[in-house]
Amino acid sequence: MASSHNRDIFLASFIPSLFIAGWTWLLHFPWDSVFYTVAAIEFLIFLIIWGFERQASDVKGASGWMLFFSIFLQFFILVGITVSRLIVLIAQLFFIGFL
Repeated sequence: MASSHNRDIFLASFIPSLFIAGWTWLLHFPWDSVFYTVAAIEFLIFLIIWGFERQASDVKGASGWMLFFSIFLQFFILVGITVSRLIVLIAQLFFIGFL
């Protein structure tokens, strides 16, 4: 039972981080460093959330709270990445294209 729970914690922490990194890759920022930076930040978020949730799973009622926090955090990261790509796209189309 414990290994199944650890697998669930791993997947619940890893899949959103993988989705954000994939979304950043699909947006095709003009700089390669944006993808590498987002991937590194998402990997750190994954490690922190996974570590906290594994320790919290030993205490009854304490598990799951960091996953809720990480879902909201990664939603805001997703919105921020998308908005920043739109800003870069608008700058490329309207301001840089006319120079």
